[in-house]
Amino acid sequence: MQEAVLRFFDDLDEEVVRPRLDRIAESLRPFFEYLERQQVEGLADLTVDHVEDFLIEEVPARLDAAKDRKDLWHSMKRFMTWCRRRRYAKELAAAFGKREKQLRWTVLGK
Repeated sequence: MQEAVLRFFDDLDEEVVRPRLDRIAESLRPFFEYLERQQVEGLADLTVDHVEDFLIEEVPARLDAAKDRKDLWHSMKRFMTWCRRRRYAKELAAAFGKREKQLRWTVLGK
């Protein structure tokens, strides 16, 4: 998974300014740590259920502020868009798209 994360941030580094890149990295750090604990080794192993489980199990305990939840949501959406554009984890990106409203509600409550 580390290789995919590095590729994501390398690509992102070309698209966004440094302060924004740092905020995205900080927002996604708990998600990538969760995936490591779940022993998700690469994008091929990552499922939308991992995403949903993280949002349900980890987010309420970690993020109280609405702004932090919003930053996490936008950062996760950016990561899923990157997966889709690069044709990595196509099934994950498709499943995320189908369940996006439900997942958004889980994080943001709207």
